Amino acid sequence: MIYVPDASFLLRAMVPSQQLPAAQSVLSELVEGGHQFVSTNLLQSEFASNLRSLHRRGVIDTEARVSLWRAFRLLPIEHGWNDAWIERALEIAEAAGQSKIYDSLYLACAEAFGIELLTCDASFVRALGANPPSPVRLVG
Repeated sequence: MIYVPDASFLLRAMVPSQQLPAAQSVLSELVEGGHQFVSTNLLQSEFASNLRSLHRRGVIDTEARVSLWRAFRLLPIEHGWNDAWIERALEIAEAAGQSKIYDSLYLACAEAFGIELLTCDASFVRALGANPPSPVRLVG
């Protein structure tokens, strides 16, 4: 199977100081099971920005930042972009009352492929209400 991971899920699965056991377990299961991932190009910059922020605040050191980035790059994720995802993300964000579309972009990607979004962002999931446009798994 194929899944769309967002940055919150991968941070909670991979960064020791941010880790949720459930996220770590799900990621390990999926990778070991040979599952694949697809996501927007946004994931790379968002994950790297979060690592930079954690490093700057002294939560992780340089060695950990480099190691986590390398581990991220080894994940079986196909990064892509589709302008239609932006338009759909705008619609999702508006329906959810969100001022920014970043989280909605991951959901638009999942919707386009008809696959599940993996997230640890409870506030985004709550904002979507009872019937999100595509399956969303809140991990943790």
